[in-house]
Amino acid sequence: MASSTHIVWICNDCGNEADRWQEYCPSPWCRSQNTMQETKVSVPVAKTSIINAKNSALIDLSSVSESVGNRITLDNTEINRVLGGGITSDSVILITGEPGIGKSTMLLQIANDCSNYGPVLYLSGEESDRQIKSRATRLGISGDNLILSSNTYLEEFLKDIENYTPSLLVIDSIQTLESTSNNSPPGSVSQIRDCGLILMNWAKSANVPVIIAGHITKDGTVAGPRLLEHMVDVVLYLEGENLNDYRVLRSTKNRFGSTTEIGVLSMEISGLKPVEDPSKNLISNRLESTSGSCITPVIEGNRALMMEVQGLTSPTFSTSAPRRIASGIDFNRLLMLTTVLSKKTNISMLSQDVIVNVVGGFRINEPAVDCAILCALASSYRDVPLDPHLVVFGEIGLTGELRPVSNFARRIEEAKRLGFKRCIIPKSDKTLLDSDDEMDIVYAGDINEVLFNILG
Repeated sequence: MASSTHIVWICNDCGNEADRWQEYCPSPWCRSQNTMQETKVSVPVAKTSIINAKNSALIDLSSVSESVGNRITLDNTEINRVLGGGITSDSVILITGEPGIGKSTMLLQIANDCSNYGPVLYLSGEESDRQIKSRATRLGISGDNLILSSNTYLEEFLKDIENYTPSLLVIDSIQTLESTSNNSPPGSVSQIRDCGLILMNWAKSANVPVIIAGHITKDGTVAGPRLLEHMVDVVLYLEGENLNDYRVLRSTKNRFGSTTEIGVLSMEISGLKPVEDPSKNLISNRLESTSGSCITPVIEGNRALMMEVQGLTSPTFSTSAPRRIASGIDFNRLLMLTTVLSKKTNISMLSQDVIVNVVGGFRINEPAVDCAILCALASSYRDVPLDPHLVVFGEIGLTGELRPVSNFARRIEEAKRLGFKRCIIPKSDKTLLDSDDEMDIVYAGDINEVLFNILG
């Protein structure tokens, strides 16, 4: 197909095009600064399509069958939970995460589960066939009904699979694909945009789900244009520490389910396995006689997870300002909480280095963890271990008040299930709870009342 090329400037965040460089993206919905990148693109003279065109006939909505009912159920219950019950037909799923976190392992396991429903096409531009076979052997996957390809020219690949009726198409990864109608190098903004659009159209017309692996940038966002996230149906992030066995699968977009659900997985020799009781596993190695540790129930999706928050304070040796290190919580939130602790209580953090960590490599975004952070720091500062049967939760305001949080009853039920006997919660929730013989519930109005109940 004949084509001519010209230079355009494309925004790395949203994919918007401009004919010249601008400091700010011209899109009124983006306006990102210094994101315009010079890109050579091709303009086809005669545009043809190698895939079946969408049916342009007008269809009555009542005659259309729902895709949600046609789901492929996976063996991994945690992945099913995040997807909303399984993989929906004709859906496009984007999975991204840090290098080495386990994306390719998860893709191969999903492909093996779907091979029971029909052939699975697996296009890999990053690994050879022998490397994929080696991983499959390690995972105990025979490879029946898994069709491999390394043809990264997307239009040619789609021609090669015209005679197949697959149950799933896996792309690892979209940064390695090339469209013959685009002269830009693989991984460029325009190539990712064009290949993503081609795959989306193919999935809808062929009624076949597509799973795409994507890279992420240094700030943790999907590499390529933001348009890619808008085109797909589901965006999943696989998170965790490379030196830790736990992985968290989180959804930031899901047209067929909730975006509040997370899946807790464990990386083992045989692949990613679901963690059956995440709460119990996360607090199983806690040292009960050590100061600086506090347990708090966190709501993730439709369930409560018990998390251990660790705090450490130490006299600073810095000549300028004490250090603040946050792992698993927002850094600015930590700065606010240490300031409240210093201002509203008799525990001063002004000359203390402060380190806060959420055990297991998890990240907590909800404010209900505020109270647990301050309890862990106070325990470390006084070097007094907390009651091993104690859980606390609540949001801390700038005046030191303990503010209510949602789903407090579910949090208390999870604490009781794991054998905790004492719970400190905001005083404003007192009228909403009945008396409980299994749990000693202590109501506190501010951080001073909380510290009095845990430290005396």
